[in-house]
Amino acid sequence: MPKASQERRERAANEMRRTILDAAEHLLIEGGPDEVTIRKIASLLDYAPPSLYYYVADKEAVLAALADRHGTQVAQAMQQAVDGPQRDPLARLRILCQAYMEWALANPMFYLVLFRPRQCERAEKNPTESVKRLFDLFAEPITLAQKQGRLRRDTPPRQAAQTLWGSLHGLAHFQITQPGLVDFSPTLMSCQIDSLLRGLRGP
Repeated sequence: MPKASQERRERAANEMRRTILDAAEHLLIEGGPDEVTIRKIASLLDYAPPSLYYYVADKEAVLAALADRHGTQVAQAMQQAVDGPQRDPLARLRILCQAYMEWALANPMFYLVLFRPRQCERAEKNPTESVKRLFDLFAEPITLAQKQGRLRRDTPPRQAAQTLWGSLHGLAHFQITQPGLVDFSPTLMSCQIDSLLRGLRGP
């Protein structure tokens, strides 16, 4: 096959995959991860379900692609929030926490697909690249603040980041899966973040 023809076919295939993901994202927003199926995507696009398997392996592959899309989105949003003249690591860390929580609560379905339980028989042994990028965003300012003596040093930086992010993740997941149980106002969220950061500073 001529190179030009092959490139056109690849572009067309990539465009179709984007179309499939856009349709899956619509279903995700409307009904959550369980609503995303090959049959429903095909129906939305007016295709026969078997024809989509040329472009995507199965539902899990679609959900993984959506998770990667939105993991990249939240990482970019967090990075943009701390880009600029602010170089103080503790200030950056607080901004990152705030940006993460705001994104999660504003995009609950994207959050759920990013952190959905993966099927045991197909689960990867390592986290996805987008999730690792999120983790590194928290770990970097913690490492710098510890070097400056502004955070306690009895916990390795990556363990401290794990504790901080795990706490934020729990708060976000609680609000998304149990809405209305408590009044989680912006003021309360800010107080929760301050409490977590105080814990990293120590007594």
